[in-house]
Amino acid sequence: MEYPEETELDAINNRNTQEYIPAIVFVSIVIITGISVNVFATIFYACKAPKSVIQIFMFSLSLNDLVTNFVLLHDLVELFYFVQYKSVVACKLFYVLKHWLVGDSLLFMVAIAWDRYRRVCFPFSKEITLRVAWFIILGLMMFSICISVRSFATADILRINITTEHNITIQGYYCTLSEEQKLAVVRSVFHIVDICIHGVIICLLVFFYSFVVRKLIQSQKKLKSHDNLGIVAYKRKASQVVQSHTEGSSTDIVEINFSKSGNDHNSSTNKSAAACDNANNDIVQSAKQEIENKEAVVSTRGRLSHSIHAAIRKLPFSHSRDTDSDTDVSTEVDSKEHKTKTKQLSTIFKRNRPKNKKRGNATSRMEKRMTIMVAVITVASIACFVPYYVSMVVISPNLNGNGLVLDVGSIIVRRSFILNSAINPFIMVVFNAAFRHFLLDIFHRISSKCGVGKFKTFK
Repeated sequence: MEYPEETELDAINNRNTQEYIPAIVFVSIVIITGISVNVFATIFYACKAPKSVIQIFMFSLSLNDLVTNFVLLHDLVELFYFVQYKSVVACKLFYVLKHWLVGDSLLFMVAIAWDRYRRVCFPFSKEITLRVAWFIILGLMMFSICISVRSFATADILRINITTEHNITIQGYYCTLSEEQKLAVVRSVFHIVDICIHGVIICLLVFFYSFVVRKLIQSQKKLKSHDNLGIVAYKRKASQVVQSHTEGSSTDIVEINFSKSGNDHNSSTNKSAAACDNANNDIVQSAKQEIENKEAVVSTRGRLSHSIHAAIRKLPFSHSRDTDSDTDVSTEVDSKEHKTKTKQLSTIFKRNRPKNKKRGNATSRMEKRMTIMVAVITVASIACFVPYYVSMVVISPNLNGNGLVLDVGSIIVRRSFILNSAINPFIMVVFNAAFRHFLLDIFHRISSKCGVGKFKTFK
């Protein structure tokens, strides 16, 4: 009984497809997810994000990831025809495209790391223009494509010998790097070039982000120390103001003795009232002077002045104008009331203690959040590429066997780098509030058009 070669190859390919179902599901989920989320990320950075250098870099990275997911559809098709892939042109073209796009992604992350390094470590350095940023992106793309065009020469359809279960040897077709002897030197040279380029990229990323992290830690420590010094100085000054007010209220006590004669009684009353008014005016003037000095130090003029004036008005500056000639009135501050007023002033000072400047802190928090976001994206990308690099060195395909060139685990590990083009938008959702609000607004509009909002109305 004869078994045609094509029929046997079809049977082996179908068996491989069933074996590769977990890998097919994995690649399909990554591609669909990557296309879906990168569409929103690209639109956001193209239309909604404020124009800046980091916006251009992030837009380029998102667009590159979106195109990469479309190109990876070739890998999905390849898994269905793993030993029946006969198109040499398609094999060479998609090798070039994948090499180019993956290189772009790594180089764009270096550009982003360099921008964060400049913004955080040298905030007062000369700013680069948006036009220069676009030229940087164009230059990186040209460099990446120059490194990738070699795949036109090195990628090829490799004919492999497959032994069927009927002990028949047939030929299969596997898209990989050529094994021709005349290209051995070229392959070795470009392998060394790839190792050097990726090594330099990783070193640059580690260099930039190590300095960025160190600068952020130093800035955080300085900010805390400045805040503590400001609060200590503020409390010291506040205690001086409270002490001066309480001493003034306790020492400037006016004791008024009224004589039995009418003239002496009226004159003593008027003098005591005038003395009390003068004492109160002196105390208020000294309090105002203290407030002005404090306002110049702390720069919280409005809230502090209002709070101190309100507290001063509540101080017990009392004087007696009793017209009873038979009694002697003396105004003294009760100790319990004095403690109560002191606690009230301390509470006011604590509530109005110096805080960080909102405008500067908002910008600082935004820069810090953006830096953390791109740093996490970089770490995640490196984590996606490490299994790929390890598998390329450790795992070798079985080119002479039963047709199972690679097992399903090796297939998934060798395609771990495709996660890099799908996880970035999820990291953006966590760290970028504007992107998160943009997605929520889109989902809200979609749900409104689909009638989901009407169910909420009935509730």
